[in-house]
Amino acid sequence: MTVAGFVVGNCYSSLSGRRVRTLKCEVRGGSASDEVVVRKLQGWAQNVVVELNLCPFAQPVVRDDKVRYFVSHGKDPVEVMNEVIREAEYLCERECEEVATTVVGIPDCMGRFDEFHQFATALEEMFEGDPRFQDSVLPAWFHPLAQWDGTDDDDPVNYDKRAPYPVINLLRAEEVDAVVNSGATQGILDHNSTVLIEKGIHRLRELYADLDAMGR
Repeated sequence: MTVAGFVVGNCYSSLSGRRVRTLKCEVRGGSASDEVVVRKLQGWAQNVVVELNLCPFAQPVVRDDKVRYFVSHGKDPVEVMNEVIREAEYLCERECEEVATTVVGIPDCMGRFDEFHQFATALEEMFEGDPRFQDSVLPAWFHPLAQWDGTDDDDPVNYDKRAPYPVINLLRAEEVDAVVNSGATQGILDHNSTVLIEKGIHRLRELYADLDAMGR
């Protein structure tokens, strides 16, 4: 497990009410080193999230480098859940100026999207019911095989929720509320869909192939 400085944005797609399609497909691969995971996710954050402007506050967070990055090597959802909870506790114990958000990369578990989505849903429900987190931490998720309901696998809009690895992004609720109240999230889903469609599936695949190359 490694903790390092890293920044990633959140696309707020959950605010749209759009449903995901939980197919039983799977990403296969051996255990990745922490250095590889960090390098690929750094490339994803900069070259996809920031460059395509998929998140209202990704760029300033990247610039200020206020994100804690944690690589989980949990082998099952329970192990990963426990590590995510510990990271949420850590986030709550720190000031926002020190750690604004935490990204948990999960390279060794839940390659199947339906399994990961079930895990992410349970995690969200747990946070909502836990007094330690219900008003302070919001989990957002990304997955290499994320797919919106009613779309084909190669639909560019699916890249709104895709990442090189399964990812749980722990966000401070107060920061999310501030961005939402500012109006910065209005139309973000339409914006992201337009940007991704204009970029096109072939260019998006090239971007992700470049990310894979970072791990070699």
